[in-house]
Amino acid sequence: MSPGAHWLTAGVDGSLYVTNPAEGSVSVVPPGRVWTERSILAGPYPVEVAVAKDGTVYVASIMRNDVAVIEPGGTTVARRIPVGEAPQEVVAAPDGTVYVTNSVDNTVSVIPPGATAAAETIPTGEDPGRMAVRADGTVVVVNRGGRSLTVIAPAGAAGAPAPGAGAPAAARPGLSPRGQSEVLQPAVLLTELPGPDFRRLPPGRRPCCFAAPVP
Repeated sequence: MSPGAHWLTAGVDGSLYVTNPAEGSVSVVPPGRVWTERSILAGPYPVEVAVAKDGTVYVASIMRNDVAVIEPGGTTVARRIPVGEAPQEVVAAPDGTVYVTNSVDNTVSVIPPGATAAAETIPTGEDPGRMAVRADGTVVVVNRGGRSLTVIAPAGAAGAPAPGAGAPAAARPGLSPRGQSEVLQPAVLLTELPGPDFRRLPPGRRPCCFAAPVP
């Protein structure tokens, strides 16, 4: 592996995928081994890497503004998916949906399983960085610049209207009128991360996001 920083993740079979930003590659280490089985060219400065449940590997290329997709067992990049500017973190949800933070755009790109393009782009707070995925598919984004969290509900979450419906949520205690206007995600998200500044989405956008200040 090349000198410098590396990012890694484990695949469904226990293989390790390690990005080598300095040489633009991803090293694959089989389970129980201490050597690299193969090295896959991924483009200039690959950073975070994630593996979906079907074994597909997604690598964020911060200098290309895209995500390299490597099929299970692949030795080359199968396709590249354009995202926003300066993608860094990439995670795969339980249903195979992939989320990518675009740190300059202040957005998250959403890539459905098997897709060749991002299906939607979701606004976040300033400088989105780390992400975590809950078992139900909910994604939590750490906004480093804004000291806040953005919560993205999974597609098809309970209480979500059909695309384009834009119906306001019922009033909830403690929410500002701006928060009530289109906060349509499940109530558990609202009770776990309360905050005065809920992010309003335009009609037709997935009913997903709000920002909660971090102390």
